[in-house]
Amino acid sequence: MEELKFKSLEEELADINKIEGEERALDLRYVTEYVKKKEGEGKYNLLLNNLQSIGFVLPKIEAFEKMSWIPMKIPVFFVIASAKFFKWKRQDIIEMGRNFVTFSPLLKIFVKYFISPQKTIEAGTRNWRKHYTRGDLEFLKYDENEKEVILRLKNFKTHPVDYLFIVGSFEKMGEIALGIENIKGDGVQKKDCYEFIFRWE
Repeated sequence: MEELKFKSLEEELADINKIEGEERALDLRYVTEYVKKKEGEGKYNLLLNNLQSIGFVLPKIEAFEKMSWIPMKIPVFFVIASAKFFKWKRQDIIEMGRNFVTFSPLLKIFVKYFISPQKTIEAGTRNWRKHYTRGDLEFLKYDENEKEVILRLKNFKTHPVDYLFIVGSFEKMGEIALGIENIKGDGVQKKDCYEFIFRWE
């Protein structure tokens, strides 16, 4: 599996602190629970101790309502730190994103009320701002014959690891919405946006 490349955690933290915007506190609850389950509580606590040594203290998750807004930089940096600390690969982050869909009620809502795959995808793009305070997700293409979907995300700055998490979430949502299996996604950073491309057999 493809290796992920990182700066030092101190440098990553400095970069992430420049990110603006908020997301739901549910995200932080999910990523911490996921890491604890995947790596075990002992290794999870070692990670927290390591983060404290560089000045990052994870806030008390129970202090937040699930749907309250928190700074994006908190869950994003926690995922970056987890990936670096545990030497995760690209697919590990994508799988983390895929599992998030079954955890989040927001991400399941948009696939519930639409029959047409295209309308379902369009509805999903409109719901982006229910989950993030920044970013505009645009629907560019759904081609059933070519078996391809393309989405464009604008006005949203984040870390490459976070984009992989989003790829995984979109893969799983697409499988639910289209009623198919094994959608594979990728992304391309462009000058003023990020484009997601999803294909299936």
